[in-house]
Amino acid sequence: MRLKSLELNGFKSFVDRMSLEFREGITAVVGPNGCGKSNVVDAMRWVMGEQSPRRLRGKGMEDVIFAGSEGRAGVGMAEVVLTFDNSRGQAPPAFAAYAEIQVARRLYRDGESEYFLNRTACRLRDLLDFFRDAGIGTRGYTIVEQGRIAEIVSARAEDRRGLIEEAAGIGKYKARRREAESKLESTQQNLLRVNDVLGEIRRQIGSIERQARRAASYKRMRETLRVLELSIAAEDRQELAEATQAARRRRTELETELSALETRQAEREAATTVQRVELAECERAMSEGSDELLVLRGEIKDAEGRIGYGRRERETLAETIAARREELARLRVALAAQDAEAAKTGDELRAVEQAFASEETAVAAAEAAAGAARERLAVCERERDAANAALVEVLTGIARAEDRIAHLEDRHAALDSRMRSAEEGLALGQNEASRTETEQRSLEEGLRNLLAERDRLMGLVRKGLESHERAGGEARGAAERLRESREVREVRRARLASLQELGESREDLGAGIRHLLDEGEAAGRRYGVRALLRDVIEVDREVEQAVE
Repeated sequence: MRLKSLELNGFKSFVDRMSLEFREGITAVVGPNGCGKSNVVDAMRWVMGEQSPRRLRGKGMEDVIFAGSEGRAGVGMAEVVLTFDNSRGQAPPAFAAYAEIQVARRLYRDGESEYFLNRTACRLRDLLDFFRDAGIGTRGYTIVEQGRIAEIVSARAEDRRGLIEEAAGIGKYKARRREAESKLESTQQNLLRVNDVLGEIRRQIGSIERQARRAASYKRMRETLRVLELSIAAEDRQELAEATQAARRRRTELETELSALETRQAEREAATTVQRVELAECERAMSEGSDELLVLRGEIKDAEGRIGYGRRERETLAETIAARREELARLRVALAAQDAEAAKTGDELRAVEQAFASEETAVAAAEAAAGAARERLAVCERERDAANAALVEVLTGIARAEDRIAHLEDRHAALDSRMRSAEEGLALGQNEASRTETEQRSLEEGLRNLLAERDRLMGLVRKGLESHERAGGEARGAAERLRESREVREVRRARLASLQELGESREDLGAGIRHLLDEGEAAGRRYGVRALLRDVIEVDREVEQAVE
């Protein structure tokens, strides 16, 4: 095979994809220091399966990926593709038919590696086998770095032998031999461990057989116990089903009764609501009637006050009129007396005038008597005028009093009419109030009846709930008794298993007793041993635990 080309992408300083073509003859790679000549050799070594970062001049395998520079960002993958020309058919037999053979390797930042042979994914081992079959290796004569020739010349015969074996292509077989020897050594170690385990198992086989017998006995007892448990469970289930069915029937009945009671209660509440509305209307009407009654009572009280005042004023006027009438009668008597006296005085005056003519001598006395009479007449006239004026004033007062009495009588009649109307309204208001009070008492009685009916219905509901609770309590009690019986059964079963295990293992007995029991009937004939006391003794249940 001949090296044909090398393609690099993201490997160390080769950030961009680059392909190097190797023609026939000698190919030299020249350039200044740091241009990447050694990176070409590292790429060849890496693609051929090198796993040591130190031989690739790095601290870690991820150092072969371009990490970036001032002008370029780092990349996430390094890839190297090595192409061989196999036109002469010198490749290993598996690849001899190919004109070109391509080997590729990829490495990602997360540490994942990929290997390819002719663009087909393969294992690292397949890649190394290919190079070993071709007589090529990363640490042999294929790649010779500076100082390697002197190292080969001065090497020991064993080291030079390794180079020759690599060139001859037998390194692959030696590697496989080492792997086979390693596997053989591992197999021998496994056989030793298997023998140890087998010996341990053989030592434990007796105990395991006893455990197997015990397990078989336990399995039989467990099967018997399962049958018994199923039987008990079936009986319990039947009882619980019957109790549940009865409880459900009772619950259905109670729910039906409760629904009927709720319906009746709803109807009662609706009727109560209607009656409460009517009661509110009656109370409102009663309140309005009470207000009107209060107003009428106030008007009646005012009218009674005005009537009393008019009556008192009428009595006062009547007294005044009576007094004026008495005074008028007295004045009339006085006026009649004065008229009589005036008539008498006129008669005397006429007699004097007649005597004056005859008796001139008595003129002076007559004139004096006449003057006195005139004066008395003037006084009487003035008194008459005063009496007439007083009479007119009295008559005027009487007329005014009569007018006032008539006005007061009219007012009294009006007040009497209003009083009668007020009394009629009061009677109507009292009748309405009485009717309203009767309706209110009827409504209150209906409300009390409804409340009593509601209390009775609530009592029935509470009784139904209590009956339901009792049924649920009975069901819970049955479940609790079932649980307790199961617990007792589990305790007895555990006790039975413990006693059976103790009887079979006999670990609580001494070695001599176990030996006698193992001999069976021979021990009975030789030593008179029948069985353990605990296996044949029977005691009462009260002292069973103490005897054990």
